[in-house]
Amino acid sequence: MSRNNKQFALLKLIIELKHYFLLTLSIIFSIFATIRDLAVAITMAYGVDAIIQGKEVTMALVYVGIAALSGTIIRSLQVYFCNRYLYSCQRYILKRMAEKILALPVKEYDESQSGDILSKYTTETERILHWISYVFPGGISLIAYAVGMFIYGLTQSVSLTIIVFPVIIALAPLLSKLSKSLSGFIREERESVAKSMISIQEILLNPELIKTYAIEETMRKRVTKDLKRRADVEKKAAFSTAVIHGISIFGSFIPGFITAAVGIFYLANGWITAGFLVSFVQIAIKRIGNILNHTAQFVVATRRAEASAERIINILEKPNERADGNGAISCDEDIVVSFDDVSFSYANKDNTLSNISFEIKKGETIALVGQSGCGKSTILKLLMGFYETDSGNIKIYGQKISDWNLEALRDLIAIVFQDLFVFPASIRMNLSSVKETMTEDELTHAISFTELSSFIEQLPEGIDTILGEKGDNISGGQRQRITIARAFLKNAPILLLDEPTSALDSVTEAGLQRSIEKLSKGKTTIVVAHRLKTIQKADRIIVLDNGRLVQIGTHKELIASDNIYRHLYQQQLHDEKGDYVSA
Repeated sequence: MSRNNKQFALLKLIIELKHYFLLTLSIIFSIFATIRDLAVAITMAYGVDAIIQGKEVTMALVYVGIAALSGTIIRSLQVYFCNRYLYSCQRYILKRMAEKILALPVKEYDESQSGDILSKYTTETERILHWISYVFPGGISLIAYAVGMFIYGLTQSVSLTIIVFPVIIALAPLLSKLSKSLSGFIREERESVAKSMISIQEILLNPELIKTYAIEETMRKRVTKDLKRRADVEKKAAFSTAVIHGISIFGSFIPGFITAAVGIFYLANGWITAGFLVSFVQIAIKRIGNILNHTAQFVVATRRAEASAERIINILEKPNERADGNGAISCDEDIVVSFDDVSFSYANKDNTLSNISFEIKKGETIALVGQSGCGKSTILKLLMGFYETDSGNIKIYGQKISDWNLEALRDLIAIVFQDLFVFPASIRMNLSSVKETMTEDELTHAISFTELSSFIEQLPEGIDTILGEKGDNISGGQRQRITIARAFLKNAPILLLDEPTSALDSVTEAGLQRSIEKLSKGKTTIVVAHRLKTIQKADRIIVLDNGRLVQIGTHKELIASDNIYRHLYQQQLHDEKGDYVSA
């Protein structure tokens, strides 16, 4: 975002929020509330003059009563419409942010820390909503007070008004100029908050890992360091804020002092009435003094909201994952997947895949094996269209992925990830999330297919039992069966399995392997394998090493010669049985 655009980020966000009707009503009733407050001061002046001049004060009391009663109604309506506007904006921002996060390409998650995105979604949004609900209506009142006082002053004493107002006009820009020094601190503060959020999020997401390796002290030091950095920035911002507020408080006494001093002279010469002097001094000291004090608060809060709006706008303006491409493609091609000299690397990393070429026919089961980091899971991510290749082409059913409509492409693919993610919701919701029009018979079939029936029957609420966060109240095998059931319900022609049983014990693995074999029957399947004994029945096995395809063949073909696959296979047998087994 350019420098000029940064200055208008908050305005741009407000325009995007729309809700102009509620915004207009909020402004109108904020102005009415200010007029009512000015009316109270003016009626008091009328009453004072009436008493001094020996006139009837009944009407003054009536005016004060009307102002008080109308103030109750006006203030209530102001709060109502301001809150209505606030809630509407809150829903819109949260919805837009959620939609944007869902629409971003996967690479944006790699390039951004999740804590930073979370900070934008929560902290920055709250700061903007605070400005909308409290600061903005206050700013409207400040302007209305100044205009109202100026008009009232001109009707009573032009010269006194002209003497007082230049002081007010001079002080307000001074406070605004001083507040500009806060901009840099505010931006640093936002960044430090995001970094501290990242550290705390790491603790929340990985408590078992931290305790297992006894690195509590390491994490504590990291959080302390981040919070120390945050405290240093906030200390500077607090000092600048205090200076601005101090100047504003001092400045707030000046208009009242000048008004009283000059006003007494005017009153002594009979140029103004006592009532006008009392009301004008009251407005100058209590109202205008508060205006100048609140001006500093308004400017500081606005600077903060601008910085938050800038960060929100930055993420909202990020390019979405592409939504174009062809979706009406025949799936009758014999070659389902083809890699043609594909190379790919993640941002700021060396090549992850180099010159990869292979084809997969309809109905084949292909296994990808190799050491960690060799590019196995990356191949699956490229097939899903999460990333674009650096060079070479990937085709699905004869069409380049770059020409596919990504949503249509992903409709043809079911994937079971290594990370056993389940939603903190009911089992029913977890299963139905992949298919909106799922029938009860389909659900029952999926449960039976993945051997979940006995497990679900033991739960207190059956299929409607709520799973804990990350599914912590069920076992890894049960979570994996739920993810396999999702893939079954999707019933896509292409099945991707990313080391689906690598974290499970041998007994649980054996049961899940049966479900996986049934699931992959009749489908074009690509499985990333950690335990090589689980992919011996694969039609072909592709061996990767440091991002290159080094071997391809059946299990028997690969094990029959001295190569990487044979060594990996024998090493696993050695680890499991304690000795080598000859091929």
